[in-house]
Amino acid sequence: MTEVIRRTRLAANANAIICNNINSGITWGSNNLPPYGLAGWFAGPNSGQGSLFAYNQFNSGEPNASQAGGVLQYIANVMSGIRLIRVVIYRTHFSLGTEVIYDGTAMGNTVYNTNFGGAIGLGGLGDNTNMDLNVFNQACNNIWSGHVGYNRSSALLLTNTICHTSCHTSCHSSRGRR
Repeated sequence: MTEVIRRTRLAANANAIICNNINSGITWGSNNLPPYGLAGWFAGPNSGQGSLFAYNQFNSGEPNASQAGGVLQYIANVMSGIRLIRVVIYRTHFSLGTEVIYDGTAMGNTVYNTNFGGAIGLGGLGDNTNMDLNVFNQACNNIWSGHVGYNRSSALLLTNTICHTSCHTSCHSSRGRR
């Protein structure tokens, strides 16, 4: 006997496999910036994007494998800004030059998406195929594995240079700033 696959089941499985895993382990976000980090680097809080799959994203009636694959890829791309980042902060000093004052690496909820979803193989979730829950779950696992490969295995470098306070009396004024 074939199990009836409900849209709520698809959303619950995708949230459990994809969203819960991607949202885990985020250190930096709009509510928890790295030292001297810029708010514009971050898309949301360090709690992540939440559970983005909802039952109404999937076709009503019999779930369609191709459409379900498209939903998985779309959400993967929405969440692709959650990634490993390395933050390096420099400080310029009138007499000392430039120095590194912070260098750290952690997961961040950033505005820098990778849009990797289309590159992930979704197995049997394609055109003219019947929906199968095992195939759907494997496609969810492929998305999670792809996220690890694209967004957690190498760090995106973000840098910021701040000016030391001594510059305002020495450096800027020596350049004729008024």
